[in-house]
Amino acid sequence: MKASQIVVRVEPRLKRTFEKQCEALGLKPSEAVRDLILAFIRLEPRRELLTGEEPLTRDLSVADYLSMSEREREELWEKWYKEAEEETGGVVFRAKSIAAPRR
Repeated sequence: MKASQIVVRVEPRLKRTFEKQCEALGLKPSEAVRDLILAFIRLEPRRELLTGEEPLTRDLSVADYLSMSEREREELWEKWYKEAEEETGGVVFRAKSIAAPRR
């Protein structure tokens, strides 16, 4: 996938606050913005904003997931795939066209 660029103009004070929040969470500002855009696109039809406290799973909030490193996310997805394969006995299901491909 080829990346493209979006320019967002904000007040310097807002930019500094955003960068401090990212640093406190251990996030790169560019990755945090990308994740926010993805979250907005997914929720836009319902016009709901995330607080970050929404549950993604029983034990994981959206904020916790977004604060994970790429490696941690990969490991989590591998764990989920393995659990799903074990629960289904290896039965293959057809994924919906909107499902993300397995890496």
